[in-house]
Amino acid sequence: MVVVFAVGILVARYLGPEAYGQLHYALAVIMIMMGVISPGLKDVTTRKFDAESHITGQILKATFRLMLLSNIVMFLLALLVVFLLRPGENLIWMMAFVIGIGNLFRTFEVFELWF
Repeated sequence: MVVVFAVGILVARYLGPEAYGQLHYALAVIMIMMGVISPGLKDVTTRKFDAESHITGQILKATFRLMLLSNIVMFLLALLVVFLLRPGENLIWMMAFVIGIGNLFRTFEVFELWF
């Protein structure tokens, strides 16, 4: 926690107040969209793995596709929200783009649920 705190301080000092606020604006938009798009999917998947262990491959494949689709929708909606709310600010749009691309890799959390 100390390292995360120190890195946060260094990032804030490097970016300055305006850019640091824009970074957190982009993070907030992405996090709100993530909370809206796929709540409860992990719980349902874990329950299905326990109840129907003979079709684990099918559950894994369906959940992977569903999470990938929901993450792509979230990514596009977040970019649309940033574009509509902050039309002339390309830096915020680019930050949201990079953060959203990183969140697309959360699709691979399905394999964590399997274990």
